Amino acid sequence: MSWTIDYYSEVVRLEIEALPVGIRAAYARLTELLEEFGLDQKTPGTPTRELALARRRQREVRTL
Repeated sequence: MSWTIDYYSEVVRLEIEALPVGIRAAYARLTELLEEFGLDQKTPGTPTRELALARRRQREVRTL
C-alpha cells in the first residue's frame, strides 16, 4: 500500500523547503519511508498516552 503526505498549510511546506540541506535530506528520507510503509501505530515502545495525544492534535489540525 502506498501512502501520501499532504501538508495542511503552504507555509509549512515552504518552511520545510527553507531548512538546511542536511536536514532536508534526512526529512526526505523519512518521508519516503513513511510513504512506502505508512505509520505503524503498534510499534513497540509507543506509549498509549502519547499516541492518544498525537491523534487529538491531528484532529485539531484538520479542523483549522
